Amino acid sequence: METFKFWLENDRELPRFKRLNFVTVPVSLASVLGRGIHPWQPQEYRSSLNEKFAALLNSEDFKPAELNRFEYCRDIHCGGWVTRSAPSPFEALVELIRNGIYFVDELPYSEVVEIAVKRIEDTWSHHVAKNILLQTHSRFEDLRAFLKQKDEHIKLNGYVDLESYDLARVLSPSDFLSEDRVIVDEALPVTNFRLARFLESVTDESGLLRLAETIRDFQVKVPTEESQGSKIITYNCVAEREAVRFLPELTCDPGRRSAAAGIARRWRTDSGRYCFTTNVSRVAELVDERGVEIKFPSLDYINPEKDCETSSGKVSESGITRFTIGDYPTRLDSADRIRSLLRMHGVSAQGRKQELLEKLASLAVRLYKERARELDDYFTVHRFVRIAGEDPSKTKPLPLLKELDLGSLVLAMYVLKHLRGNVILEAGHEDDSFDLLSLARSLLNKETALEGSFARA
Repeated sequence: METFKFWLENDRELPRFKRLNFVTVPVSLASVLGRGIHPWQPQEYRSSLNEKFAALLNSEDFKPAELNRFEYCRDIHCGGWVTRSAPSPFEALVELIRNGIYFVDELPYSEVVEIAVKRIEDTWSHHVAKNILLQTHSRFEDLRAFLKQKDEHIKLNGYVDLESYDLARVLSPSDFLSEDRVIVDEALPVTNFRLARFLESVTDESGLLRLAETIRDFQVKVPTEESQGSKIITYNCVAEREAVRFLPELTCDPGRRSAAAGIARRWRTDSGRYCFTTNVSRVAELVDERGVEIKFPSLDYINPEKDCETSSGKVSESGITRFTIGDYPTRLDSADRIRSLLRMHGVSAQGRKQELLEKLASLAVRLYKERARELDDYFTVHRFVRIAGEDPSKTKPLPLLKELDLGSLVLAMYVLKHLRGNVILEAGHEDDSFDLLSLARSLLNKETALEGSFARA
């Protein structure tokens, strides 16, 4: 496993300014998990490394205040051209920073101008003089008049005639001292600045890349023995100090389960059969011994609270039968359907839709009271627990009130009234925090809903 090591070094031509430099170095898993050192992998997952690094670099905290006012602290964008020398987006980004930013301590604009003037003086030539002249005189007439003030013998009919004279002799750097922005732009190969302490925000004390205090979640893919079919078992792992929890992805395949049990026996420090706990040093041994691949798919520096990868296991489809309540009428149904239901029970179907829903709620309460004893008897013998998820293709309706057109509504009312802790359906328990009429109204108006399905306890 590798990471980046960063440092600043003096620019060869202008040692008052510093350049970013970097190299990849080995790093231990313990340093990654315990100290948050970034685990560099050329095929990055979704760590948002580029975005976070660029966001910190572009923060106002790391822009020299005075230079920023003169627009010499332009933002760097996280996109970069991948090249042979920078084969990944992040390497392209840091290459762009190395070539395009000077790092300084607090530096006044006046000192930057002084450095630029000195460099112009040291490199003064016809080419430099011509560049500055063209930038300070956009109109040809003004340029010609300026040069004639310096040498009345100069004759210009067009820009091409400038090459007939040695402008380094005709002009001098002192002629342009009032044009400090032009001097700076011409003299300095880089005109984008950041504070040197930026590096402290992205590295540890040794210069190793770090954008988080710790990294807890990672994933390992463990190859099994050839005798077990050369399978790969994926573990989603969570580190907490020295302890690491391994949670495997399991299917119904007996060979995979046997392999997972063998891995647990070999590397666990607890008694877990498939899911087990170990320590960081044993994980490092596992990597060395089994050629384990380590990934960090949940690592996200922009959204650090993002949910980590989760493991799942599969059981036989015939293992658990789940039951649901079924559909019942609500305010989304047409007024005609509601009127039809009311008429079937001898209730007046006159009035606006809201009035019809109120009549339907009163009817549901009446039917509930008429069938309450039957429901109590059934649920006293058959106990159920509510479980999350509801796939209609894998559930059955509860075998009650099938002949009643409002049976599902009455069942929903009963279940909500008799759920203990929102999980256990128990006839002997009754929630008195709401009355039956209020409950019926809430269900019909979709203010309350019964989610999930039920399994026999």
